[in-house]
Amino acid sequence: MSDDTIMKANDVSGYVTLQEKLSWGVLFEGLLTKNNPSLDDIMTYEAVMEQPIINIKKYATNYFQNIYPNCSVIASDKVEGIRVGCTISIIQSDTEALLKRYFVKTHHNGYSTEGYYRTNTERCHENEIIVYKTLELLDILPELHYFGSMTMDEGGLYMATLDAAYESNYFVTKNNWKRTTEIKQNREVDDCILLMRMLDQIFSLRDGYENGANYGFVFKSGVRPALKVIDMMVESDFVVPNKEKIKSCILQEIAFVVHVEKSHKYTLPEVCSLVRKIIPGTVKFTNLLVRAKAYLEDVRRMWPQYVCKSSRLDDFIDAVLAWHDFFLHHDDSLD
Repeated sequence: MSDDTIMKANDVSGYVTLQEKLSWGVLFEGLLTKNNPSLDDIMTYEAVMEQPIINIKKYATNYFQNIYPNCSVIASDKVEGIRVGCTISIIQSDTEALLKRYFVKTHHNGYSTEGYYRTNTERCHENEIIVYKTLELLDILPELHYFGSMTMDEGGLYMATLDAAYESNYFVTKNNWKRTTEIKQNREVDDCILLMRMLDQIFSLRDGYENGANYGFVFKSGVRPALKVIDMMVESDFVVPNKEKIKSCILQEIAFVVHVEKSHKYTLPEVCSLVRKIIPGTVKFTNLLVRAKAYLEDVRRMWPQYVCKSSRLDDFIDAVLAWHDFFLHHDDSLD
C-alpha cells in the first residue's frame, strides 16, 4: 500500500464533509492537532470512528439471523485484536440461553483499528480463504463463515469463527496458558505448540505461533489436549521448497521452539509423527484442498468485488502439498 493511501487527521487542512472523512480514514486522534475543536468536530470524528463498527454489527446480525431465524441474534463490541469486529451471540428465544457465540472481523486486508482506517479496504487474498477453510476442514480452526457488505466502503468482506470454547470443557489461548504459573510443563501442550510452528511452515502463516493470542488448546475430559487456531495471517510471498530445504527448515524450527518454550527435545521423526496425527494422507488431504478451493469459488461468486484473484494460487497449493508430502513420506531411517 502506498503512503498516499493512508491519511492521518493532521494531514487534513480545513474542514471536510463526513463522506470525505470516511473515505480518507480520518482519525479521532487528529482532533488533538486542531486548535479549539468544536463539539461538532468531536461528534463528527466520533461518528467516523464508529461507522465501520456499526456496519459490521449490522451485516453480521443480518447474516446470522438468516442462519438462526428462530433465535435472537445480539451483536456486542469486540474485546481484543486490531481488526474492526464484533461478537455475535445466538440466544434461544424460548429459554434465553446462549446457544452459540461467533467472533466476527474484517479479513486481514480490511479495516484496522490500529492508528488509522485505510482509505479503502483492500480485497481479500485467495490464499487466506483457502487456508482458513482447509484448517476448518481439518478441525483445527472453528466453524468458519465469510460474508460481505453491500459496498467496499462499508467494510467489504467479513469473516466469522465460532467461539473455540464451544463444545469443549475448557479452551485456553497459549498466552493465557503461559500466564498460568501453577500449570507445570505439559508434554501434550508442548506438542501442540510445536505443531503450531509446523502449520506456519506448511501454510505460509504469519502471526500464528508468534502470537499466542491466536491459538490455544482445547481440553475435553479423557481426551488429549488439541490444538485450535482462532486467527492468523497468510503470507503472500512463498516458495515451493524441495525436500532438503524443508528438512533444514524443520530442524531449525525444532531447535527454535525448544529453546524459546523450554520444552523437551524433539527428533525429526517425532515431529513428522505429530504432524501426521492432524494432517491426513495424500488422497484425503488433496480432497480437502479441492473442497477448500470450491469454497473459495463460492465466496468469489457471491462477492467477486471483495476477493483478489491470485495468479499463483496453484503454486501456493503446490507449496502446501510439498510440505505435506515431506511429513507424510519422510523416511525415518535416514535420520
